Amino acid sequence: MKPRSGFNLIELLVVISIIALLVAILMPSLGKARSAARGAVCLSHLRSTGVSMAGYHAAYNDWLAGPNTSGSVLSLKANWDRPESIPYRNTAPVQNVDWISPLLGDALSLSADRKARIKEIFNTEMRCPSNRTRFNSEFPAGYGLFSDAEIHELLTASYAATMGFHTRSYQIFKDNDDVIHNAVHDIVRLPAGYSPKLSLVGSPSGKVAVLDGTRYVEEDNGRLVFTFNSFIRQLKGGNYMVYGPTICQDGDPYRWTDATNPIFDSQGITENYSYRHGGKINALYFDGHCQSLSPRQSLSSRLYWPKGSVVQDAGRTYDPSDHTGQRF
Repeated sequence: MKPRSGFNLIELLVVISIIALLVAILMPSLGKARSAARGAVCLSHLRSTGVSMAGYHAAYNDWLAGPNTSGSVLSLKANWDRPESIPYRNTAPVQNVDWISPLLGDALSLSADRKARIKEIFNTEMRCPSNRTRFNSEFPAGYGLFSDAEIHELLTASYAATMGFHTRSYQIFKDNDDVIHNAVHDIVRLPAGYSPKLSLVGSPSGKVAVLDGTRYVEEDNGRLVFTFNSFIRQLKGGNYMVYGPTICQDGDPYRWTDATNPIFDSQGITENYSYRHGGKINALYFDGHCQSLSPRQSLSSRLYWPKGSVVQDAGRTYDPSDHTGQRF
């Protein structure tokens, strides 16, 4: 008899089973490693943003890039429906709340063409690698630069600046329609006379400048809708700013089923579109350092409001330690 070579069927099945078992054991670890790597790249993006932010503050006498400073021309009511009348450069904002172009336009060599730059910001230069969600709607429909097909090519915004630091004191500026005031002043009131300057935010190491999270994630009859906002003049954040996880507006991705148990909602909105790094959210502080925050850590109202702000209605914030009349 000739000596046998190779494997019989049973031996092959045993080998395949062992390989399958090893793959099953290793896959979770590999998935965690990939997730950690994406989180590290995201933090790197934020650290680079912090460097550019520091340079901007030094060049512009501590003013923050936002709707009342770099975007003030777009905040004028006379220009809000005339985007073609605005002279765009690679550092000029594409929306009054666009803080990315003023800070990073030169460093990233962003296009001077508004439409091309919007694509660059969302799809390439400022994309968190864990963000792979695309817009599927536009507001108002048919208003903006993009066709329906082009809207579906745009990835949702990866990062948002904290709106509370970029507005003006409502009590002083409420009669001026060309100034963007604090739209949630009945929940948290800014200190009288506040202006968006680094020297007025409070301790830079304790205040969040930018954090993970897309905008306009909504549910429509069981379908998630990711809306791109085309207006150049925004009052509540537009495509680029949020008030933070402690005060959620319609469309913010920081929504909870139970304020006393802030983990993830049943739709997975918070987990997939903001707390996307192992259940944590990445944040850049005004002093330039970055940190991954757990849901509980991210609920501190102090992170998102200037020093001297006052809680007007603690029942409408998600921070369990807030109380009405509290001053930050």
